[in-house]
Amino acid sequence: MQTKSSADVIFEKRNKSSEIIIVLFEYCNFNCEFCPQNHSSKIGLSYEEIVSKADTVIDYINGNKFATEFVVRIMGGELFNDEIVTDELLSAYSQLLHRIRTESNLQGRDLDFVYVTNFSMKECRDKVLEYIQKETDSAFVVSYDIKGRFNAKNLEIFKENIEIYADYIRNINTVMTRQNIEAILQGHEYHDYLYDRFDYSWDMYVKTTTSMHEAPLESQVLQFYKLLVDKYPEVEYIRPFLKKPELGSFNHTICSRGNNLSIDEYGNRLADGCAGTHYLKRQDIPIATKSNTDFISSSVDDFLEKYNCFACPYFQRCPMACFSGIKSGNMIQDMDTCINKLTFDYVEEKWKS
Repeated sequence: MQTKSSADVIFEKRNKSSEIIIVLFEYCNFNCEFCPQNHSSKIGLSYEEIVSKADTVIDYINGNKFATEFVVRIMGGELFNDEIVTDELLSAYSQLLHRIRTESNLQGRDLDFVYVTNFSMKECRDKVLEYIQKETDSAFVVSYDIKGRFNAKNLEIFKENIEIYADYIRNINTVMTRQNIEAILQGHEYHDYLYDRFDYSWDMYVKTTTSMHEAPLESQVLQFYKLLVDKYPEVEYIRPFLKKPELGSFNHTICSRGNNLSIDEYGNRLADGCAGTHYLKRQDIPIATKSNTDFISSSVDDFLEKYNCFACPYFQRCPMACFSGIKSGNMIQDMDTCINKLTFDYVEEKWKS
């Protein structure tokens, strides 16, 4: 039997929606423990540095014939930090978007922009509201850390901003740390409010320090996935598990690798488009000592070999996972069986009952 390479897997299952990540700068008003960035750095904050990043994006879009749409994910740091928001900064954001819109050869394909933000702004609220109202193809992706980020004052500001900018929120996003998972397993009223009101997604935790206290157990993640199936079925990652299988049914990978672009605060294009691997290397995580390409290839190969993915009855339907995160130790392994397979098994049993 012919064995498929990891490159074959990525090619066959890669997502047709192209994700473009632009890290404008890393300067931030928060210092979340799970975040690998240097939040005191102001590299990339100037007007020229921001707008010049359009060049790489335009070249990428014009050379990408595979994607059916492009989603440009603009992030910091914190883009709307009260300390840095000025008319000039917002003008730089606007000019960046304008150049990408007008100089890219989209050939009828969709182009959307999202701003990743922690929603901590207060003094600059009016400026930001006026700005987002003008950028009609743009929206917010709101980062919500259930446990660990907010004190009482910051949480109140966050909740106020949810109401102020509700019409411009594309989705709420939470990182799958052990603490956040435990909070949801125990029940969390405000999370449920956000889930009921907005699209909600969970990002895989990528370990970027030598500490393991934020990494969940695999068994915890499986319990969490089952809860999502039962109570939060519209979470982005869980939808493929609930999609009824049909003849020739197929799900793309959640990871956009193979059809993505990432740019760092210096304007560098990151190898294979993987921002997670970039941060692992920068933090000197031992597993990431190879080149990005070798690291990503070995991550996929290790995953496929461990779980014998090609023999799995759910292979075509599986959304796979963040391979870089798995390789780096985003979960503490306490199980022998793939948690995705066990989640599919759980769904199949629910359908029978």
